[in-house]
Amino acid sequence: MLTKHPCFTAIPEIKNISDDYFGRLGLTLHHFGHSTVYPDGKFYSLQSTYEWAEYAFIEENMPVTGYRNYDYIKNEVTLPLMDTGAYLGLSDDEVRIVKERFGVENPMVIFRKQDDHVQVFSFELYDKRAYEIFITQFDIFENFIFYYKDKAQNLLKKVAENILTVPKKFRVHHQSTVMHQKNLLRPRKYYLRHDGVEVAVSIKEYECLSLLARGWQFKSIARKCNVSPRTVEKHLDRLKKKFNLSSREALAAIYWNNRFLSV
Repeated sequence: MLTKHPCFTAIPEIKNISDDYFGRLGLTLHHFGHSTVYPDGKFYSLQSTYEWAEYAFIEENMPVTGYRNYDYIKNEVTLPLMDTGAYLGLSDDEVRIVKERFGVENPMVIFRKQDDHVQVFSFELYDKRAYEIFITQFDIFENFIFYYKDKAQNLLKKVAENILTVPKKFRVHHQSTVMHQKNLLRPRKYYLRHDGVEVAVSIKEYECLSLLARGWQFKSIARKCNVSPRTVEKHLDRLKKKFNLSSREALAAIYWNNRFLSV
């Protein structure tokens, strides 16, 4: 039975890990969830409450949601400014059901996109200041992911060895919708702040910069952006001139310094 799967039996352990971490910070976490989804339909999902686990697995909602998430995340449609339903890959009816059933009003989701899978970490706080906390203390939640993976490393290995598969009937791709939303959200230029000045960079320059900041080599960046390595080098050289920098390391720091604002 599915209720005997490690994803279910691990609920108390996941709850203890999340309660201990956030409790020490004076925060009460209503729910924490971690899902890993692969393009071939394989996935696992760990939840900190039985209510969410039952909704996710027994009622077969998570396979649908998880697989939709794959389409959205791989195409980088993950901006938190999107409507909650579109952001999570849920229909309007599904969003309404989740809100009514669980009282979810202030969720935050962190996405981690890997080469062959995506990871989704969801948090819900019992606090009217939830969004303020998410924005001003984002490092607390990012640090928790490392804390959680360390504390649950044996469990994560176990669920990975007992991975589930989304039934084929639930593997609904909607690339046209995803790409349409991505195009609507794409700015014409990116404005990055450096030395008190906002500098405009092109989409291609920004794409090359973001990959460079993540440690990608020129050839890999070129394949990802569908350009030549020489073109990548030219984009980065132009960025160095715009920001008056001489090293790639300093250029990469520009990207990270503009990702999140510390308050």
